[in-house]
Amino acid sequence: MSTGLANELQMLNKMVAVIIDSAPPNAPRIVNQGNSAYAMLVMRMLAGRMCEGWKVLSGFSKKLKADYEPHMSEDGRVALRNLRAYFNPGKGKQSLITDVRNNVAFHSLREIVAAAYDALPPMDDLGDYLHRHIGNTLYYTTEILQYEALKQLAGVGDGAEALRLMQRDAHAQTNNFNTAIYSFVVAFCERYLKGALATLPDETETFEVRSFDDMRLSFFSELPTPQAAS
Repeated sequence: MSTGLANELQMLNKMVAVIIDSAPPNAPRIVNQGNSAYAMLVMRMLAGRMCEGWKVLSGFSKKLKADYEPHMSEDGRVALRNLRAYFNPGKGKQSLITDVRNNVAFHSLREIVAAAYDALPPMDDLGDYLHRHIGNTLYYTTEILQYEALKQLAGVGDGAEALRLMQRDAHAQTNNFNTAIYSFVVAFCERYLKGALATLPDETETFEVRSFDDMRLSFFSELPTPQAAS
């Protein structure tokens, strides 16, 4: 399960990075809003997956400390300590990732939504965009509320700054998860799969991949033409 978590964190982080890089510098406002909604969704998924992953590691904590942690690399042990410090910040406190997971990741608490709505300027342009195809219809009002909620959770007055803080924490904890999990996997393989570990250098594969700069993932797109039934 821990290696599955590592895979998912990589996928979600790559998605966020590609989405943020997808709009050109002179993109229309609507394009930036669509991509910010896309990025916010992935960030909320990332927060949820990290919290669930931490629960898995916490449930395994005693055995991990006793049987594997002494045999992990120093980097892996440091990463574990960093994870414990972040997700267990002390009595009455919660990390930003945990706050996002509990308040806006999968369901939005009524109190959070009401407070976010009340914080909107009376004359603010909420902006829902309707298209003849539902695939390019964007209800941006709800995304504005998500950003307002994130601002409150992060304790800042700017939506972009709140998202930056969320990205900072997500990036740091992804690195900690990846380092800790990789170190655990190596310790596990050295104990139980020594033969397979020894043959890994002989199984190297090299293949072509696309450049990150060439990848795009935007909310608005030319939708595929439906195929006629045969």
